Amino acid sequence: MDVLREAYSAHQNGRFADAERGYLAALQRVPDDVDALHLLGVLRHQQGRNDEAVVLLRRAVELRPRFGGAHLNLGNAWKALRQFEKAQASYRAAIAVQPEFAHAHFNLANTLVTLDKHEEAIDHFEQALHLQPNNPAALNNLGNALMALKRHEAAVGAFHKALKLQAGHAGAHNNLGLALNALGRHEEALEQFRAAIASEPNFTLAHFNLGTTFDKLNRAPEAIAPLEAVTRAQPAFAPAHYALGNAYAACADLARAIAYLEKAVELDPTFALAWQDLGTVLYELGQLPRAAEAFETATRLRPDLALAQYNRGLVALMNGDFARGFEAYEWRWNVWPRPQVSAPAWRGGPLPAPGARLLVHAEQGLGDTLQFIRYVPQLTKLGAQVVLEVQAPLARLIAPAAKTWGVGLLTRGEPRPAIDCECPLLSLPLALQTTTASIPADVPYLAAPGSLSSLDTADELRRADAAPSTVPAGYSPVATPSGSPAAFAPPDQPNRRRRIGFAVSGAIRERRETRAIPASALAPLFEMEGIDWVVLQTEMRAEDREALSGFDSVSTPAAPPRDFADTADTIAQLDLVLTVDTSLAHLAGAMGHPVWIMLPRGPDWRWGAEGPATPWYPSARLFRQTKAGDWASVVAEVGAALRQAYT
Repeated sequence: MDVLREAYSAHQNGRFADAERGYLAALQRVPDDVDALHLLGVLRHQQGRNDEAVVLLRRAVELRPRFGGAHLNLGNAWKALRQFEKAQASYRAAIAVQPEFAHAHFNLANTLVTLDKHEEAIDHFEQALHLQPNNPAALNNLGNALMALKRHEAAVGAFHKALKLQAGHAGAHNNLGLALNALGRHEEALEQFRAAIASEPNFTLAHFNLGTTFDKLNRAPEAIAPLEAVTRAQPAFAPAHYALGNAYAACADLARAIAYLEKAVELDPTFALAWQDLGTVLYELGQLPRAAEAFETATRLRPDLALAQYNRGLVALMNGDFARGFEAYEWRWNVWPRPQVSAPAWRGGPLPAPGARLLVHAEQGLGDTLQFIRYVPQLTKLGAQVVLEVQAPLARLIAPAAKTWGVGLLTRGEPRPAIDCECPLLSLPLALQTTTASIPADVPYLAAPGSLSSLDTADELRRADAAPSTVPAGYSPVATPSGSPAAFAPPDQPNRRRRIGFAVSGAIRERRETRAIPASALAPLFEMEGIDWVVLQTEMRAEDREALSGFDSVSTPAAPPRDFADTADTIAQLDLVLTVDTSLAHLAGAMGHPVWIMLPRGPDWRWGAEGPATPWYPSARLFRQTKAGDWASVVAEVGAALRQAYT
C-alpha cells in the first residue's frame, strides 16, 4: 500500500496524526499531488486550521478545476472562516462541474440562508432533495428557510416529512413547534417542544421554547420550570433570564422578576427589551427613578422601541412633567393600531381655517373617554366646529353635555360627516399644552340623565348631586342582618343607612391585572354596620361573585344597566362610590360625585405618584398601596375613613 493510501486509511479511522504524516510525505515527493493537497486540506479543516486548508484546497482546484469535491471542501473552509460569499462561490463551482452533486446543493443552500437569500436557498434545498429524497436534514433546513419567508404552513409540511423519515429528530420537533407557534397553534407547539426534549433531554433551546410558549398561553406558572432549566444549563443565556423574569412578573412575584431581568441586562447590557421590561416591573413597584433610568437606557439602545418610549412618557406624566410626558405619549401609535381617519391631523396650533370641522375621536377605554372629553369645550373656544365620536355605551350619557357645548355627537361606527382635520381624544392635552395647573377641572361636566331636565350649569349640577337620593331603580332591597328590609332614610337623619356602590375590577382579562382587588378582601367593609353595598360593575370574575354571595349587605342589580347613562342614574342615588381604577372612577369623578379610588403600588399615571387627591377629579379621594399586592392595608384605611365619615 502506498503512502497516500495508508494516510487516507488512517484519516478515515480518525488517526489524524498518522494521516498528516502520510499526506506531508506524499507532498514532499510530489508537491503538486492534487489528491494529497485535497486530503490534507480536508484534514486541516477538520483540525480547525482553516487558513491552511484554504491554501491547500485552492491549489488543488487550480491544478484540477473540474474537481467537484475539492470545490466543495474549499467552500467548507471558507464557510468556517465566515467568508460566506467565497463559500457560496466554491459551492457553485462544485455544482457547475457536478450538477447532480446533492451535498453541494445542500451546503450552498445553507450558506444562502446565512446570507439571507432564502428564496434561492429553498431552490437548492429542493434540488438536494430531488437528488436525495430521504435526507431529513435537508427537509429540516428547508422548513427553516420557509419559516424565514413566513411561509409557515409549507414549513410545517417540511418538518413533518423530516420527522416521517427520522422519528424523534429533535431539531425538527423543535422547529415544527416554532412554525406552529407562528400559526397561533400554541397547544400543538407545546407537544412538539415536549417531543424534542423527550428525544434530547438536554436540548436547551427546546426547553426555552417550551417556556416561552407557556407564556404565550398565559400559563406563566408552567413556564417557570423549563426556563429555570435553561438558566441552569446555560447561565449566560440572557434571553432565558429575560423570559423567566417576565414569567415571574406575570405570577406577581416581582422581587424574582427584577432579579432575573437585572441578570439579563447584566449579561447583555445592550438587551433593550430586557431594560424595557425591567422598567415596567420597577414602575409597578412604584420605583419611578429606577424605572425611568431603565426606560431611558432601552430607548437609547433602540430609539425605535415604541413601548419603552411610551412608558418613558408615562413616568414623566406620573411625575407631573406633562410637556415631556404627553409628547412621549404619542408613541402609543407605534404600539397600538392608529385609528383610520382620512383627514389631516391637528395636534395644536392654528386650525386649517376659521370654523374648521374637527373630528375628536375616542381611542382607548371608556374611562379615558370620560376623563378627556373635558377638553372639548376648549376646542369650541378656538373656533372649531367639533364632531365628537364616542363609544356606544357612553353616547346617551354624553349627549346632553355635547348639546350644551355646541358640538356634534357620533357613536363609533356611524357614518362620519365631511371633516377638515382630526385629533384623537387623548392627544388633546398635548394639543392644548396642558400643565398640572391648567387641567380643566370644572366638575361636574357630566350628570345622570334623570337629573338633567332643568340643569344647564355646573352649579346646578352640583346642587342636584347634593339632593336626597332614593333606592336605585332596578335594585332589590337589601336585607339587614335581622331580616327586615333596609331603611333608606333621608340625609338629615343621622342614623340612616348609607348606600355605597363599588367595583373590584374592570374588564375581565386573561393577563394578571394589578388594579383588581379580590372581592373577598373587602369583607371587613361589607361587615360594617349601617352600610348597604351596591355592585356597580357589569362583569365579574366567578370567584368574586361567589365571595359576594355570602354577604347580606351586598345587592346586585335585577337587570344590568343598558349603558353608562343608567349607571350614572344609579350613582346619583348613592352616598359614595368605592372602586379600583375603572371607568366607574372616571364616571363618578366627572359627575362630581364622591368617589374613593383604591390604587396599586404602581398606579396609572393620571393618579400621580403620591397623595390622596388628584387635580382631575376634586371629588375623588385616593387610597394607595404602600407595598405591591398589599390590598389589606388599603382596605383597612378605607374602613377607618368610612367610620370617620359615617359614624
